[in-house]
Amino acid sequence: MAGFALALIKGLLLLSASLLCTALLLRWWLGVRPGLARLLTIVGGVLVVVFSFLDIWFTLQSVTGFVDRDLLLRYSNTTRHGTAVGWRTVLTVIFVVLAQLPARRWVLGLLAPAWLLLLGTFSYTSHASAMAGTGALLLDWVHFLAGAAWIGIILTAGLATDIWREQGARLLRMMEAVSTTGLVSVIMILLSGFVSSLLHVAEPERFFGSPYSWALGVKILLVLITVGIAAVNRFKFLPQLRANGDSSGLRRSLIIESILLVAVFAATGVLTTSSLPHGEDFPGLQENVNRLLNHLWR
Repeated sequence: MAGFALALIKGLLLLSASLLCTALLLRWWLGVRPGLARLLTIVGGVLVVVFSFLDIWFTLQSVTGFVDRDLLLRYSNTTRHGTAVGWRTVLTVIFVVLAQLPARRWVLGLLAPAWLLLLGTFSYTSHASAMAGTGALLLDWVHFLAGAAWIGIILTAGLATDIWREQGARLLRMMEAVSTTGLVSVIMILLSGFVSSLLHVAEPERFFGSPYSWALGVKILLVLITVGIAAVNRFKFLPQLRANGDSSGLRRSLIIESILLVAVFAATGVLTTSSLPHGEDFPGLQENVNRLLNHLWR
């Protein structure tokens, strides 16, 4: 039960961080309803802090079977996980406070780095942090950044109801930006995911058939389906919008795409709670690539 709750919490935590990106895009990119952007920032920030605390709580519960105040404080103050949550909380508070200020360029200049650093706290405690070197950790950060930006801009488009009602050039510019962001995000996700997978399949006897490989397989399948929906948007519905202003199919498709992306984050939550499919003496990226190539060439 604790394991299922932990996977659910991690998925919701990643989605909450993406909600901050949505608020950022609504306010500083589209300029749509500042009150909505501020509200989303507060909601997203509260959820990030609450789920981060629950993440620690259920992590301890799943490992020790109990949680008390002394254990919670000691874990929070002495572990990598606790350090990451502490910095994440500080960055979230800074982000929420800055987002309430009038829209100024210098505010955006602080908000964007704060959000990027906030994402980095997830990579700091990810599976990548258990591997040798900083390359795997950086790949994980890029992977999460691409996913968060993708779902962030999809949610932004869905919530920009004023622009949908306009049905004009502004809607077309927004959807072209959504399509381009989705394309760039897909490329980043596929490249970073492929390189990261080399860190695991270098020991195929451990990887294939492991709970981690099953969770990864489900995530990849969901991503591929989502990519297919995004391709329909880009090559069918977006040209329709350009040609005759018809946005009905595009908006329905975006709803489906957003649901699938939420499912991808849920699968990511399961993935982050699955055991790594390799031993404790796991080598670095270069050695793993060489090992994989040697295995394939036998």
